[in-house]
Amino acid sequence: MENRRASRYRLKVLHEHRSSGRVRRKVSELVFVNDEPRIILGWVNLGGVRAPVYLQRLDPSLLRPLGVKQFYRYDGVTSDPQDTQRMPSSERTTLPR
Repeated sequence: MENRRASRYRLKVLHEHRSSGRVRRKVSELVFVNDEPRIILGWVNLGGVRAPVYLQRLDPSLLRPLGVKQFYRYDGVTSDPQDTQRMPSSERTTLPR
């Protein structure tokens, strides 16, 4: 049986990733779409086919090779596309009647 957890892409990128208000280091797969660098933030299994969930664009000027074969460093901070900002209950506004 095929190992679905194994990486399909050879290029990797080390980056700071903001999720749930915290910033952590993360290693993601790096791909180039129309010569633009993008990272794959997640995967989903659709009927036995592994497909990327989200490709986030990177600023090419902040991407640099690390000196390790096929490994890059991104100097910017990426963010989780599923993060939503919520207002604290004391700051909620009420609609006029």
